[in-house]
Amino acid sequence: MDDRAFWDELWQAHEAVSTVVARVWTDAIGMPEHWSSEQRAAHLEAETERIEAIIDSEVESRQRALIEEYRRDHGGEGPDYLTTVALLNQARANTHALVLDDELFSLVPDVPSEAE
Repeated sequence: MDDRAFWDELWQAHEAVSTVVARVWTDAIGMPEHWSSEQRAAHLEAETERIEAIIDSEVESRQRALIEEYRRDHGGEGPDYLTTVALLNQARANTHALVLDDELFSLVPDVPSEAE
């Protein structure tokens, strides 16, 4: 992967996290009404950076674990290049989902059902 492709991929991942953060905070969690638009934007950017930092800190160990699991399942033989890329991408996607669930979606208030 060349440098341009790497930075494009990194930017797309940031955009994806920031879009989710903005939508959840705006539509589901809510922010104080007295906050200015600048305060809201700063909060969303800080939350995006916080969540991305957690993802970055956890993704490498999850990637390593998937590669080790592959080796165990295949008699000690490591994966080929394409399988390695697929495992690394799978670990990143899983990490994104888990961190977003733990750090963001868990903040969404429960909506009582009509039966309650």
